[in-house]
Amino acid sequence: MFEYKTRLYYDNGLKIKVEQELFDYYFWHILKGTNQTLSLCKPLYGSHISVTLPNIHGCETVEASKKYAGEEVTIKYSGEIFQGGSWFVNYWLPMYCERAGEIKDELGIVEDNFLGFHLTICSNKADMSPNKKMYNALKNIVDNRLEYFNDSQYGKAELKELMAYMRTLKKQPL
Repeated sequence: MFEYKTRLYYDNGLKIKVEQELFDYYFWHILKGTNQTLSLCKPLYGSHISVTLPNIHGCETVEASKKYAGEEVTIKYSGEIFQGGSWFVNYWLPMYCERAGEIKDELGIVEDNFLGFHLTICSNKADMSPNKKMYNALKNIVDNRLEYFNDSQYGKAELKELMAYMRTLKKQPL
């Protein structure tokens, strides 16, 4: 387990600063591991770990989190790169920061689907044509709602229509 001391900062939410060198080191490993066959894009807001975000936690909570900016925190991580996603692949490092968890508790943030703090390194979103994005998004909907599609008359008709549309997308260049 590696330990890293850094600071919290505020920029459209409370974030944990991660040095560019650490970020670049893991990005290089992903490039080598994928043989640079993917067109990988880095996060829009650079190397950071999000603690609060307006679109998830609401503007009032995020505004209240400003008071923590500048605090020193310690993050811990194993160095193991994870990947996953639905219609694209994300690559990230899980990060543990006790203070960030305490801040969320102090702000009253409870997240049912919180998967833990992480440093997003890159994704292959840039590697997808609009048709492939649409096809994968529709496939994800179908895969996750099979019970609905199979259990109702309306669902069966909707599934038939979706599958026909997906076939037309598949015939076009992905």
